[in-house]
Amino acid sequence: MVGQFIPIHLFGNLEEQSIHQVNLGKPGIRFREHHSLGFRKVLLLNPPVNIYTSAALLDGLVGADPAMKNAYDYYNRLFGKFTEYFSETGTIRLDDEAFMFKFQESAQSLTQEELMALIGAAFRFSSAGLVFTVDALNGTGYVVEKNRQLTLGTPLEQYLKRGLWWRFTDYFEYLLIPYWKHQRPENTREHLIENISLHALRDYLATAQKIGVISNADEIILTQEDIDFLAETFGSRATIFPSGGHLGNVQHRDYVAHMLTFFGADGN
Repeated sequence: MVGQFIPIHLFGNLEEQSIHQVNLGKPGIRFREHHSLGFRKVLLLNPPVNIYTSAALLDGLVGADPAMKNAYDYYNRLFGKFTEYFSETGTIRLDDEAFMFKFQESAQSLTQEELMALIGAAFRFSSAGLVFTVDALNGTGYVVEKNRQLTLGTPLEQYLKRGLWWRFTDYFEYLLIPYWKHQRPENTREHLIENISLHALRDYLATAQKIGVISNADEIILTQEDIDFLAETFGSRATIFPSGGHLGNVQHRDYVAHMLTFFGADGN
């Protein structure tokens, strides 16, 4: 089946914030129906430097704390805290942007380790959907049994559970690499990792005055080496805030001011 493998984009948010945005601003790059977009300015907001590295960092948040190695115990404790919070307040509104802030102000607040694990778990659910889709479309048999015909009424719970065991790095090794090697047998695994990173565009980024970047020194999808790469490559076009995590300060005044200034508007 590998010859007809249907590739799925590597986690839209991670990829589109970096490689796609840069490529759209690069001379000669065409998009979809071969229409040149010709962007005059491209600003990267908290991008990954290398998609593989960033995804691996998020993978590592699940079970990083020895006390949370058992997923069942972790989720039972998590939902127990939410249940207690509901009994105390009478409401839980997940569509309320301030919900987690309010929750963290309560007696049921999560520890730093539990919050990090929650972020990793959310990423793992996205990963499970990706793995299930690729596996089902291509009949590779890792999640959905080979030759199994899925219908609208097929129970999917067992496939969700199987998918949740897959890390992004597993998807990369067992599904993406075989496809890549079939398409480009002369290229190595390391070449693919390099090819989906900003390192592949380093020379262009170092001189492209129309491309800038904003990130944070405590960005959870970057290593210190990645932060250094952004600062050194973009130079004065790089703004690195001391804190903010991953887009946690995107609505803050200073962050917005830098965006406006980059595009030539008044940041005051």
